[in-house]
Amino acid sequence: MAPIELFAWTLSSILGISFIISLVVVSRKPRYIAEMELKSPDSPEKNECNS
Repeated sequence: MAPIELFAWTLSSILGISFIISLVVVSRKPRYIAEMELKSPDSPEKNECNS
């Protein structure tokens, strides 16, 4: 296998794995934000909406 092919396979593998990890992180982020809002009911964002 040529060195450029090895580099291409390595690079595509790293990018593919990082893309999958980023999808997992983004899919879990809304749940984390919702949990933080439930824990702090007196957050500034909610106070601005109520006034």
